[in-house]
Amino acid sequence: MRTTMTTKPRKYPPKDERADDLKHTLIASISYKRNRMDIDQLREVLNAATKAIERKK
Repeated sequence: MRTTMTTKPRKYPPKDERADDLKHTLIASISYKRNRMDIDQLREVLNAATKAIERKK
């Protein structure tokens, strides 16, 4: 005898949990990219970040 499984509606994780998952994914991808950069690329990023901070002051 074969029984039929019924699927329940998909429930999404709570909003806070989704936000934490997104933060984790973003941090992981930035870290991965950073590990692949050479020193000149890192200097460019630092200079751009420094300029952006100075503009906000």
